[in-house]
Amino acid sequence: MKLVYAAALCAVLGARAAYAEDVNLYANLGYGSLHGGQITTGEITGRIGARFGDYLGVEGEVSTGLGDHRYIYEPPCHAPVCTIAIFLLKAKLDNAEAAYAVGFLPILPNADLFARIGYGTSHYGTDGVIGRGFDPQGMNIGAGAQYFIDGANGLRFDYTHSDLHSNNAFGREALGRSADTWSIAYTREF
Repeated sequence: MKLVYAAALCAVLGARAAYAEDVNLYANLGYGSLHGGQITTGEITGRIGARFGDYLGVEGEVSTGLGDHRYIYEPPCHAPVCTIAIFLLKAKLDNAEAAYAVGFLPILPNADLFARIGYGTSHYGTDGVIGRGFDPQGMNIGAGAQYFIDGANGLRFDYTHSDLHSNNAFGREALGRSADTWSIAYTREF
């Protein structure tokens, strides 16, 4: 996945050099709140992107979690009669990465609405009797708005829905099949 990000960054920088008047680079840093299954957690997210003209762009993001969240894991029981063990685990977002295609709709000279679609992957560490973490991944779709105070500095608000597929039962129990993230960020256009 890191190779994909490196290739995307090279393509963005190459496009910036070739079409300097039509490409604007931007970065933002903010706080997000993820809600999925049994987990609600905060995260710090950084993004870097390129906007090609008024309407299209690409962006990549990385996140790390703030704190951990406890959840209950109940192993599946397949026998007609069985004893169910219940484990209390703590999960923390160690890292998450995603890449998006972005569509912008300018509504004022200094304000935009946007929609984005992409793919993300993450790793959650668990602390408990069992489990070594889980790695959900899947398609993300979102929308939001941004407002630039002085043409280069602004605020961004967005919502992202993630359809998740986890690599093990710990992740399916913790997050379920989807998660929703609300975020606010400082944004800077270069």
